[in-house]
Amino acid sequence: MQLFNRMGSRPESGDIFVYLDAHWQEDLPLAEELELVFGWDQSAIAMIDDFQVPDDPGYEFDDYGAGRALTPLYIESVCRKFDLATLMPSLRSDDETGSRRGCTVLAHRGDVSQMLLATGLLREFKNIGGIEPRNHALP
Repeated sequence: MQLFNRMGSRPESGDIFVYLDAHWQEDLPLAEELELVFGWDQSAIAMIDDFQVPDDPGYEFDDYGAGRALTPLYIESVCRKFDLATLMPSLRSDDETGSRRGCTVLAHRGDVSQMLLATGLLREFKNIGGIEPRNHALP
């Protein structure tokens, strides 16, 4: 959040991509950061590390207690406010290597989210307030 506060206003030019991984225990400015980013530019893309992939429990995520877990429910109001698509990894956790930490990518519904989906690396998670089973087979 300190970086955003130092910036003060929207970057002058170019596309905005932010990778959000600076969260820990009491320091969880994620909702405020997303408000700033998508308030600056609704065509921005935000990737959040250590995030729950609700329909794949093999991906671990940060959970700091009631109302402080990095889940779709935690960011639901921001996603609704800015009409953001919630994109999750297409690769199942069983096929991952390494630490198997979940993530999500947020992008405005439309051209930006469609471009990201076209890579095949992400899929849209549509039921943001709960668990929706995968609706397609993955390789």
